[in-house]
Amino acid sequence: MRGVTVFVASPSDVSAERAAVREVADQLNRQMDGERGVRLDVRAYETDARARLDSEGPQAVVNKDMPVERHDIVIGIFWMRFGTPIPEEGGQTGSEYEIRRALANQRGLRRDRKSPPAFPGSRKGNP
Repeated sequence: MRGVTVFVASPSDVSAERAAVREVADQLNRQMDGERGVRLDVRAYETDARARLDSEGPQAVVNKDMPVERHDIVIGIFWMRFGTPIPEEGGQTGSEYEIRRALANQRGLRRDRKSPPAFPGSRKGNP
């Protein structure tokens, strides 16, 4: 069975939406159990990055434990907040850094036409 990794980049005010991504993936995994030979594995900093200090700053922990470039799908979820600015990343928030890094990686992969394009989307209103 092939694992498809899903990286969720988001600030703390969308915890219910992050949980919903995991619930949907779990439901799809149960419904497709063995049928398609694919299993979704959702990753997020609060569950998959080891809690510790890093001399390079807090984003370095996420970068080392779960580099966004190694994931098959990246989902960004935002509502009222964009995250906390990280001085070590030039003032970008962790979520912004992760999304920018994923887009840069995707652009590099698209040069060889072997990967699908990114599909940004949005929804207005309360989550």
